[in-house]
Amino acid sequence: STDAGAYLSFSDDSTTNDTSVRLGAVGNNFQFFTNGSEQVRITSAGNVGIGTDSPLGKLEVNSSTVIGSVNAGADDFIIQNSGYAGMSIMAASNSAGQILFGDENANVEGKIQYFHSDDSFRFSTNQNEAVRITSAGNVGIGGVASSKLQVGTGDADDFVKVYYNDGTNLDIHGYG
Repeated sequence: STDAGAYLSFSDDSTTNDTSVRLGAVGNNFQFFTNGSEQVRITSAGNVGIGTDSPLGKLEVNSSTVIGSVNAGADDFIIQNSGYAGMSIMAASNSAGQILFGDENANVEGKIQYFHSDDSFRFSTNQNEAVRITSAGNVGIGGVASSKLQVGTGDADDFVKVYYNDGTNLDIHGYG
């Protein structure tokens, strides 16, 4: 077509006009319309925009534009809104919601998990739990938190190092 765009419209007896539901092409972009407005666009670069006609990354879900650009190292999935922006991870009460990090050698190297069974957040690195925050607000680093802050598991090698501005430090060791 030599027009500004080419469209295929769909309608039935309850469709209000011939442009309410349609598929379209403008330039090298593919468009999806409902209720007469563009809802989804796949750009010539392969980026998908929901609620935007110029997605900033591979997938952008946009309720209201806030920023004009994003970090190129984190542009695969973008959520944007002028108010609170977020996503929900829903899981059964006896399981966990999670975000996993992997690479070409292992599909899970790190993870952030929320366990519904005990309402705890757990952070793992190198496939091992590193930090846990319990439902009581206790924080365990390298071990399960039995107090407000627990570092380690009680081994002689467990300690906390506090650094001062002058470069000196205070080591706190706990020997049982």
